[in-house]
Amino acid sequence: MEKTVVIGDIHGDYERMRELVDPIPEDTRVIFIGDFFDRWNRSVDVARFVMNRPNTLALLGNHEALILGAKAERKQLRFGMLYQCWLDNRGQPADLEELDKEPELVDWLMHLPAMIKLEDDTLLQHSDNMHYLLHGDTLEKINNSFMEHLTSGDLNLLRKAFEHLCERFGFNQPYKTENYLERFNARGVIHGHTPHGKSQAQVSFSGRIVNVDGALSRGFDRFYGEEKRGFVYELKEKTLDDPWVTV
Repeated sequence: MEKTVVIGDIHGDYERMRELVDPIPEDTRVIFIGDFFDRWNRSVDVARFVMNRPNTLALLGNHEALILGAKAERKQLRFGMLYQCWLDNRGQPADLEELDKEPELVDWLMHLPAMIKLEDDTLLQHSDNMHYLLHGDTLEKINNSFMEHLTSGDLNLLRKAFEHLCERFGFNQPYKTENYLERFNARGVIHGHTPHGKSQAQVSFSGRIVNVDGALSRGFDRFYGEEKRGFVYELKEKTLDDPWVTV
């Protein structure tokens, strides 16, 4: 497998993201775990950068589903549940205005995969829950279902896509976690979504579950203080006694 690194939730903090990404060599594959939007002030710049960066993969996060739902609600309703939730998460009205001018970026967001599996059988998904299975029992079915929900324009389907990405702490039960990994023939899961504010990834389940959401965005300063956060997580060959490492 080519050298691969994973970067957690950005939440609009373009400057901190660039500080992490710019030193990464071009021949290293970069995977963004989702949640480019809300909480800070340059979300569209973040999404645009990720879309255009070579040798880069990105996953659908709940905040991508949220802003797409808010955008659809704004057109169909005077006010809706997703739009209110988006504002409560410090969504920026200017972001909707920018997205209205960038249909290519909106289309890219609608077609982001919910899950991917790498050549070494590492599974990557944004949220630490198993509600992905509500959309199918294979990666192809799950990704197609989320794409159909997000491109449908149907507010009920858009709300479901968002809701299914919201639950946290779904890998706390070993038996269910093992069954989930076996279902996808995966050696482990890397996810974001649940911020921990640590300077390296949070590893559990004998190294098989890895949380890369270090609360990078300054939108989390009120919870974690004003010190700089965020890290790049490098995938390496792994056994249960030799977990993935953070660099």
